[in-house]
Amino acid sequence: MLVARVVPLVPVWRVDKPFTYSVPEALTGLVLGALVRVRFGGRNVRGIVVAMAQERPALPLEPVLGVVVEPSLAPPPLL
Repeated sequence: MLVARVVPLVPVWRVDKPFTYSVPEALTGLVLGALVRVRFGGRNVRGIVVAMAQERPALPLEPVLGVVVEPSLAPPPLL
C-alpha cells in the first residue's frame, strides 16, 4: 500500500511530526511537497506531504482526501 507522511497545517496545536495516511489509487501520482487535504483531529485540514513509502500498516489508515496544490510547494531538500 502506498502511504504518505503528512504534516497537518493546524495553527491551534503544536504539530511537529508527520502523520501517515493511505494514498487512494486516484492519487498515486502524489508528489513530495504537495499541499493536500486530510482528516485530522475530527476535521478536514490541509497538510504538506513530506515523505512517501510502500508499506503494510498494522492499523487502518485515513486516506488523503485530495490535492489542493500540486506540484510541490517546497523543493525536496527543504522537506
